[in-house]
Amino acid sequence: MGLTRDLASPPQASHLQSQDVGIILAILCLALAPRTSVAIASAPSTLKPIFHQITTAATFLVRHRRDLVLHSAPHLAALLSHLIGCLRTIRPNLGGRQQRLLANSLPGWLNVATEPLGADEAKGLARLLTSLTAKTIPRVPAHLQAVATNQKADSLAGPLAKHAPFVLLAYIHLLTDLSSVVGPLVRRELEPGVGAVCEMVGERDRDAVMVGGGLDAGGKGVLKMVWNDWEAKRYAGRG
Repeated sequence: MGLTRDLASPPQASHLQSQDVGIILAILCLALAPRTSVAIASAPSTLKPIFHQITTAATFLVRHRRDLVLHSAPHLAALLSHLIGCLRTIRPNLGGRQQRLLANSLPGWLNVATEPLGADEAKGLARLLTSLTAKTIPRVPAHLQAVATNQKADSLAGPLAKHAPFVLLAYIHLLTDLSSVVGPLVRRELEPGVGAVCEMVGERDRDAVMVGGGLDAGGKGVLKMVWNDWEAKRYAGRG
């Protein structure tokens, strides 16, 4: 994918338009879509650069063209959910049928049986998630720079707030999936990003997820654990 290379320069960022960002996010989501046919085998080994390029491109858009990304908030939330779902490690001694079902739910370039994504990929995703709450001033075309200098730095936390519960749910589903596990290093690296998502969700929407998120008792327990862990670290940081 040359998308990251093409995006990663200030001139390119300033020339983007709203429809460009929508197309880019759609392409990134397509790269994360499950295999289109059960007859297509997963790659012999995971192509980890694809994951890194997707997170890098999305982080660049969030940091430099927040003004355009906010119009595609649902697509960004879907992308984040797909990325979280890729951080699976196949559970030991899983049956062949269950292995195939898991593989068919993931993109073809990802082989969780032989080479799952790891801590480095989780760290890149956490960087993307934390960038959502970072305040920035967008890079805009030269003829609009005078207007931009009068803008206050802001983040995507507000525009993404109503979509953040779905991203949090994707993380809970990742932790409670019976066919896969999430290693401690992956969870540790992803922790700052999960914290940023919890910050965007807020207590009211957390309660709504508890009631209407479709979680069973185990899922609700995991959500409560994740939330309490985040709150404990947040308050400890203020002490």
